[in-house]
Amino acid sequence: MSLAIVLLMVLSIASVIGTVLLQNQSQTDYLQQFGPLWYWVFRSLGLFDMYHTWWFLTLLGFLMLSLTACLWRNVPKMLKEMRSNKVTLNERSLKRMELLQHWKLKSTMSVEELEQTFRKQLYGWKFKAVEENGQHFVRADKGRSHKWGYILVHSAILIVLVGGWISVQFGFRGNMAVAEGAMEQQISFLKGTESATLDMPFQVRCNSFVIDFFPTGAPKEFRSNLTIIDEGKEVLTSDIIVNEPLFYKGVYIYQASFGDGGSDISFKL
Repeated sequence: MSLAIVLLMVLSIASVIGTVLLQNQSQTDYLQQFGPLWYWVFRSLGLFDMYHTWWFLTLLGFLMLSLTACLWRNVPKMLKEMRSNKVTLNERSLKRMELLQHWKLKSTMSVEELEQTFRKQLYGWKFKAVEENGQHFVRADKGRSHKWGYILVHSAILIVLVGGWISVQFGFRGNMAVAEGAMEQQISFLKGTESATLDMPFQVRCNSFVIDFFPTGAPKEFRSNLTIIDEGKEVLTSDIIVNEPLFYKGVYIYQASFGDGGSDISFKL
C-alpha cells in the first residue's frame, strides 16, 4: 500500500508538470520560452511529450500492478468478513485478534444485564447473541459495509489508470485541414517537438463550410458538412459544429478552427 501511495504521489507531481508545461508545441515556441539550455534539458527528460515517455508509462504500470495486487489480496477477505455473521469464537481465533481485552465481572451480574450494558454503550450497533456449551457469546457490528469504500475507491483509480494507459497506447489526436470541396485522409500532429503523420482508415470530404455571425459581427457558429468515404463508398454525411463532433469507427472529428482553403486571387497591375 505504501508503494502505491508513493507511485501515486510521483505520478501526481509529473501530471502537474505536464499540465503547467504545454505539451507537443513547436520547437520554436519552446526555444523562445526557455532558451537553448533548458530546452535541451526538458527535451532530454521527455517533458514536451511526457505522457508518452517510457518512465511515465513505467510508473503508471507499476501503480496499476500495485493496485491490482491490493485488490487481489484484500477483496476476498473483506467480502468474506462482510458476509460472515458467526457469533462463536474459539481460543485460537481470540489469540489472533490484535485488539483483545479481558474483564472480570461480578458474580452477581447476569448475562442479560451485561448484554444490556453493552447495548447502551454501543448504541446503533447490531447485536447477535447465542449460547453454546454453557458459554454465552455476544457479537456487535457497526460499519461492516464500510469496506465497500476501500474496494470502490481502489477499483475506480485502477479503471482510470487503465483507461489512461489504453488512451496513450491506442489513442491519437491530430489535425486535418480539409478545404471546401476537397478530400483528405492524413492527419498531422506533434510528437514532442517533431511533426508526425497518420493515415486514417477512411477519407473525409468537406462539402461546405458556413459561418454565422451575431449582429455585432462576432462569429456565432462554424458549421461544416462532411462526408465519410470508406473503401471508395460514401457511408456517412453529417454536419459538425464546435463541441458537436462526427463519430465514425471510434474516431471523433471536431470542428477545431477554420482558414482560407485556397481561394483564387486576381491581381491587376
